[in-house]
Amino acid sequence: MEPKDGVKTYTSNGLPIPFSSTYFEQLEPATAEAGPELLAQYQRDGFVYLPSFLDRELILSIREQYLKLFDPIIFKPGTPVVDGIFSGTFQFAPAQHGHKDHPASQFVRSDMFKQFTGNPKLKSIAALLLGGDVVELQRKPLRHFYKGTHVASKAHCDFTYLDDGTDRLLSIWIPLGDISMETGGLLYLKNSHKIDLGVLRQNIKEGDTESVDSRPIA
Repeated sequence: MEPKDGVKTYTSNGLPIPFSSTYFEQLEPATAEAGPELLAQYQRDGFVYLPSFLDRELILSIREQYLKLFDPIIFKPGTPVVDGIFSGTFQFAPAQHGHKDHPASQFVRSDMFKQFTGNPKLKSIAALLLGGDVVELQRKPLRHFYKGTHVASKAHCDFTYLDDGTDRLLSIWIPLGDISMETGGLLYLKNSHKIDLGVLRQNIKEGDTESVDSRPIA
């Protein structure tokens, strides 16, 4: 939407986020895909952005096979399924997202998806950034959201996914196709890797999630 001051505003789970330098800045691609330079950037910034790391055709084939699991009613008539252009008609059958019968839950258990997430390139980058042998965790969610619903993943800290938290955990987010700001991309809280872990643990212990859930994070 366009407020009176002319600054475009996006929303996340109903919360307005003005598209301004206060909340957003452009991610710059990593200057290397391997080696000490990439490791140094990861240690400095807490993340690395590798927009062309995996083969585009591979990404699109995964995207297409996933979208084919849905009723064609959700796609705009006359458009290729791989484009994923929403028709405006929802499909919540056989189940909503997160349910064991939802296509996403089925697809992440498929051989195709397992081969994709087990790509040697992903394991090599993880080994470099973590500095040793790596083990692929079972949890590999696949997320998508319907355009116009103003729903997105809530802000969260991957450090807390395991019971006690560990710095030996690396999350790899792979967009299955091109993602514009209008359709919702991945947001990272700058310098969040520098948050004091003692404070983080205390907030988790006390159930202090209000500060995360009630404010816009970008």
